[in-house]
Formats: sequence, C-alpha cells, structure tokens
Amino acid sequence: MIDDGRTNDGYTSKIDKKSCILETILYIIDANDAPTVLPTITFNLSELAKSGDVVGSMEARDEDTTSLYGTIFYNAIDTEIFEFSNHLSNLIVLSKDNEIDYESKNLHEFTVVVEDYGGLSVSSNITINIIDENDPPTIPRSYFFEINDF
Repeated sequence: MIDDGRTNDGYTSKIDKKSCILETILYIIDANDAPTVLPTITFNLSELAKSGDVVGSMEARDEDTTSLYGTIFYNAIDTEIFEFSNHLSNLIVLSKDNEIDYESKNLHEFTVVVEDYGGLSVSSNITINIIDENDPPTIPRSYFFEINDF
C-alpha cells in the first residue's frame, strides 16, 4: 500500500501463527511538496488606481497543510510598481501611484515566485492590463508675453 502521509501517521499489522505474534508498525514520514500555482495570471487595473489599491489575489496551494512546510511566501520580482501587501499575503497591490498611465504603458508584466517554508518554489507570470479612463484636461504652464508700448 502506498500513502503520502496526509491521512494516516502509520500502519500496524499483526501476524498470529500458533501463538507466535509478529507485530510491525510502519510510520509514514511526509516529504515536502512544492507549492502549485497557475503559470500565467492576468488582471485588469484602472489607470486611476492609487497607491495601496488591490490589483487582485493570487491563488497558490501547498499540499503540506498539516506541517510548517505548508507556509507560503509570495515575492513579486522584476517590478517596482506592484508588490504583495506582505510576504504571507496573496494580495497584489499597487506600490507606487503615478506609475501607471494607459497612454504611456498599457501593459505591465512581472514574475511572482511562490516559495514554501522548506525552500521549494514555483513561479508565475503576471500580466496587468491597464484600463484607459477619461483623463482630466490639463492646463498648460503659464506663458510669458511681452507687450511693447506703442
């Protein structure tokens, strides 16, 4: 019988043959499993979003739910614009405002590394589509005019 250690801690079997008893106890030790995550995730975000606004949540799983190995850490790499609210949270937030503008860049891509306490990791590619909004009109800087007396 094969078991991954998640449902039973061990097995006991007894053989009784003419008053000779052989008892065997087999304990299953759970090995660390790597976390799993979707390889690519896409979110949409308004260009009017402000610092700290939630972009979306990332779903990662680790089969080691009964051990310390099941603790998952999230890290956004290759970006200074987006981050996780903390390394144990799956919420992606906008870290700097005024960094997103549909007219200058309408797509942002970065990588997220999900790592468990045992050091096993998996990565996912994140794509954030910036949604164009009605930008307020801008007033040009003041101008200097010289008027000559006649």
